[in-house]
Amino acid sequence: MVTGNGNGTVGYSITPGKYGQNFKTFRSATNQAGLRLVNVERYEERTVYHDFFTQYGSTRLFVEQRPPGYGIVAHRGIKAICQMAGIKDIHVKLEGSNNIQSLTKAFMLGLLRQKTHQVLADEKQLHLIELRPENDYFPRVLASPSNSKVRTQAEIGHNEILDFEMISFEGNLPIPRKAKKNPWEGQDGWDKYLRRGWVSASHASVRERMRVENGEDYGAVRSHLVDKYPECQEPNMREYFINRWKSKYGVEQE
Repeated sequence: MVTGNGNGTVGYSITPGKYGQNFKTFRSATNQAGLRLVNVERYEERTVYHDFFTQYGSTRLFVEQRPPGYGIVAHRGIKAICQMAGIKDIHVKLEGSNNIQSLTKAFMLGLLRQKTHQVLADEKQLHLIELRPENDYFPRVLASPSNSKVRTQAEIGHNEILDFEMISFEGNLPIPRKAKKNPWEGQDGWDKYLRRGWVSASHASVRERMRVENGEDYGAVRSHLVDKYPECQEPNMREYFINRWKSKYGVEQE
């Protein structure tokens, strides 16, 4: 049973109960969850403060922060906890056992162990800078040491780990997903299929680049031989459909 206010406060309980007429167990689980409420730190009131690794028993969780609008991509048990805690954008990779008790305990432990940006900056005595792909990897300073003393390059040990992913995941990395092998790869028919598509492989990117450079008007997508052969450009579909409509309803064309 998970309960919360959807604004950073969440609690859970694990109570055994049989299917059917178990309203007493349901009420007991709800009451126990309400007595175990804890406050969870949230970044921008929507996601976790940083990526982290957590485990309980044989359950391993890799929790990653996500941009606004991403949603909750996780196990249904973790999704219920996130909804009660007010976490809206998160990605959780599960490895090992998917036992609901171990999964719940592992995720709650990870939420309680996460550190704010200011705590991380004070521990390392360094600036904490964020580089995210949705911001074109533009550096953004999230926190600085509160005592304004930043270590220099000479003061940083040569064996000290500064990779944030290794720090947050505690030296653990998720197992990469194996891609499915194409059964037709290496055969003559597959090679012929690939060669057949070489002619139009880059058409989409070229059309996109032409529209960026020349605008959305008619003639933006055209060949370099358009001066000699005027037909080497995209058709004016707007004018085509207007003339077709006029001819259908007997309207005189201009």
